[in-house]
Amino acid sequence: MDNGFGSLLVWASFGFCMGSFFGVGCALAVMYTIYRNGYRRAVQDSLVDVKPERYAEALQYLHKYRRVEMASGKAAGRFRL
Repeated sequence: MDNGFGSLLVWASFGFCMGSFFGVGCALAVMYTIYRNGYRRAVQDSLVDVKPERYAEALQYLHKYRRVEMASGKAAGRFRL
């Protein structure tokens, strides 16, 4: 059995690949969970008859932002209509 640098390189490469696979897999699982729960919550909030206070605040902010944007004559970003 060779216990030299070649063996170390093989095991280091194996460890790096396994760590990368598990790291990427766990990160994707966490992002998917956040996406699913956030989406589900947004749909639930949009279906309620009485909207939450945060929704009303966000809507007021967007209307104010849009008025300022229209007054300046430039529509920035992807919110152009």
